Amino acid sequence: MAKAAADPGAFEGRLKERLERRLAGRKRFQAYHNDGVWVEEVRLDGSYPDTTGVIILRDDRQPGCRFAWRLGELWDWRSFKMTGADPHEQTNWIVLDLDEDVEAVNYGIPIRCLEGEVAFMGKTEMSLTEAVRRAPFPVVVPAQLPATSEPQVFYEEQRRFRPFATLDLVYRFRDGLVSCQTEQLWDDVQDLGWERVDRAVGEQTFVSWALEHAGEPPFTVWPELNPIRTLGATFEGFYLYMQTNFLGQDDLVEAMTSIEAIGPDDESARSH
Repeated sequence: MAKAAADPGAFEGRLKERLERRLAGRKRFQAYHNDGVWVEEVRLDGSYPDTTGVIILRDDRQPGCRFAWRLGELWDWRSFKMTGADPHEQTNWIVLDLDEDVEAVNYGIPIRCLEGEVAFMGKTEMSLTEAVRRAPFPVVVPAQLPATSEPQVFYEEQRRFRPFATLDLVYRFRDGLVSCQTEQLWDDVQDLGWERVDRAVGEQTFVSWALEHAGEPPFTVWPELNPIRTLGATFEGFYLYMQTNFLGQDDLVEAMTSIEAIGPDDESARSH
């Protein structure tokens, strides 16, 4: 890394040039009906040591849409530990990661975009207002938590080989985390052997399952969290679950049953 950092501009220029040569052409992505996907641009942003970048993709089946795949931090020491200071080797790893994300089952490019905007691949942090605008499902937030905490909001568009869009609200407290996630029901709710908790809230009945942390949980786990308790519920054709490493079951049930659907004009969305 020190060798490359001696002339960061030259290293970044060589890396960008190699990526452009490797990724040029419309026939690069051919698996799983991806033959219409192609790379429009390799873009580097910022400057050493904070340079980041994106690869802009187009899809002939989605005219007018532009998709962005993140390169991440170019000067992350872990990348140099793996590849050394050779821009050719770094190019190989970047291309391999890109291919995996575009071609692999359960991934792929997003299936929709908003006019005039670039759609990022993968989870993207944004305001709650923006998430409400983008999500193709009702966005719900818990009105009752044990302390005031504004959530970090992460949204991911539905992707070609992934069955649903997802939204994560991550609440951080002094004692731990609460993650509230929403995704569309794409299969029957399986009998998971959880403790059933039925709670009527207005006209909506939550059918919930409380689960102590399992070794192989049948749901997505927020990466920072080693959950000791998960609570799932159905809501108007969508599946919700909360995960925590510090709340007790009663508090978690109260938080789940306090959720409220918000819209783009709601004050709760505008305040985030």
